[in-house]
Amino acid sequence: MLKVCLAIAVILTAYLIGSVNPAIIITKAIYKDDVRNWGSKNAGATNVFRNYNIQTGTIVLVLDVLKGILAIVMAHAAISHFKLSYSMHIEHLCFLAVVLGHCFPVFFEFKGGKAVATAMGCLLILHPLLISIALGVFILVFIKVKIVGVSSVCAALSLIPSYFVVALINSGMNWDFLYILAVVSVIVVTHIKNLKLYLN
Repeated sequence: MLKVCLAIAVILTAYLIGSVNPAIIITKAIYKDDVRNWGSKNAGATNVFRNYNIQTGTIVLVLDVLKGILAIVMAHAAISHFKLSYSMHIEHLCFLAVVLGHCFPVFFEFKGGKAVATAMGCLLILHPLLISIALGVFILVFIKVKIVGVSSVCAALSLIPSYFVVALINSGMNWDFLYILAVVSVIVVTHIKNLKLYLN
């Protein structure tokens, strides 16, 4: 029972890490403003780039990626230290939790970003090959359409077939696919508004 409680605490901690939103914190601290008042109303690096400057946007982007990395490193450390069972499930639940925290931050009225950079940070540790493929897709689509939101959705969706190919090479799928599918679904849903604007 104690280990179950510890596992839940680790997952909740990942959500809280996700809820710390650099875009909101930095724009309020430096510009006495809220990035959610402008552009897409999204609390993420892309909106900061568009409405403030490259330097601030870059800082936010890096911090969002590091947030994802931190959540998974924290999960690894807790699993190792407390000898928690079902390590793969805990790691990937932390993956999902930090993404949900970024999108729906408890510290900022549940109005956050779209979690693409944070998901990328997680995948850099959990599935480095998959994120390499997704980044390639992002770059190719962005060169073609010049729209970050569309490129991000295509990159996220590419994780699904990429996973199947990698799983085939490695002789089998695993439960982690369900968590990846859940995160991809969150990213697609948070981009629906952008996609509608592009299609119209």
